Amino acid sequence: MTLEEWKSLFEQAMLAKIADIKSFRKLKILDVGVFPWNASIEISVFYVGDDSFDSCFEGDVASWPGYDFSGGAEGRWPEAESLCEAMNKDYETDTTSKGKYFQAVADVMKQSAIIDALNTKLLDDNFRVTILDPDDPDTDYM
Repeated sequence: MTLEEWKSLFEQAMLAKIADIKSFRKLKILDVGVFPWNASIEISVFYVGDDSFDSCFEGDVASWPGYDFSGGAEGRWPEAESLCEAMNKDYETDTTSKGKYFQAVADVMKQSAIIDALNTKLLDDNFRVTILDPDDPDTDYM
């Protein structure tokens, strides 16, 4: 699978997951976790008010109530399975390839179809998308 094919399929998979985002809650952050070494992509959401939970911290994606709502590991995001496998296969042969997937996801998230789909949701004035490199927490590809 070429990177362009991967991006096209990821856009379709992402549109399917955006449709699952709650429309009645104000969305503050949409985080796209890219983990080629684990063959996974995790979509997490942080809504306004989530930080009122004692153990929820905006800067700690894994603490969010909407952490990995995509559920790829549980089979709830079948559209992403082949993408994760292709990404992992590429990473296993070239560990430097991870950066191209962070960038590919960022490129897709900037596409008009994605932006239009997100704009159908209730977004906070400071809404943002994050694509963080876990090896370099100061790097956000968005």
